Amino acid sequence: MSSRNVYKSFFGNFSKTKIAHAEIIESFFKGYNATQLRDQRQKFLQTKKFIDEVGKIKKRFISNEEKQLEFLNVFDVLGFKTDEVRHSQVMAWLFKREKIAGSHFQDSLFFKEFCKSLGLPLWYADENYSVTPEESGEESRIDISIKCPSRFIIHIENKVHAGAGYKQLKREWDDLKKNQYEYHIPDKNTHAYFLTKTGYLPKESFGFRSLSWERIATIVRGCTNNQLPVKLQWFLNQYLMTINEHILGV
Repeated sequence: MSSRNVYKSFFGNFSKTKIAHAEIIESFFKGYNATQLRDQRQKFLQTKKFIDEVGKIKKRFISNEEKQLEFLNVFDVLGFKTDEVRHSQVMAWLFKREKIAGSHFQDSLFFKEFCKSLGLPLWYADENYSVTPEESGEESRIDISIKCPSRFIIHIENKVHAGAGYKQLKREWDDLKKNQYEYHIPDKNTHAYFLTKTGYLPKESFGFRSLSWERIATIVRGCTNNQLPVKLQWFLNQYLMTINEHILGV
């Protein structure tokens, strides 16, 4: 087991800022495995020293958490983790530009960052578009639908760990084309994305394009570079922690 995995297992959390603490663990395992220790007492003393050092680290870790709660994540408390429906709801909320109680009041900041990252026309973000999570069609239910009649439409199928169901993308593509026709949207402004951890795209993807969770994390991280309200900045950092730990595994 690597020193990083030992550290993560011992503390229950892992942060790149804590790599220095893992050096003690790595040093122990290197020495313990590389040296032919025939003296049982020497083995005992070396192990005791290691346990004492780790105990000191844990005490410092607990003391720091009591003061700063660096590893507190409200999404974990709510059991959010890899729930696809909840992730879709958060992304839909970020994409919305409405200014009502409970909204982020950042207009189309997040959707504009999304368009920029995927090479979509930036004027999309200036339109009076709507965002609907879990939108039902005639043959399927799409996780996120973003559309502006006669202008553009975007469908996002969100997968965290699961794969596409039987003929799922075909059903969703058929529903997208029906929406396109209904709202008089040109082909060039009709988009579908299949969101997965690695950006995997099934062989039969129809008109869907690849989208990875790493790209979503980058988009959210890009938005945090703006001067945002403190509560929103905190919310985004919490969401990034959730994506990194439970989806990307970093």
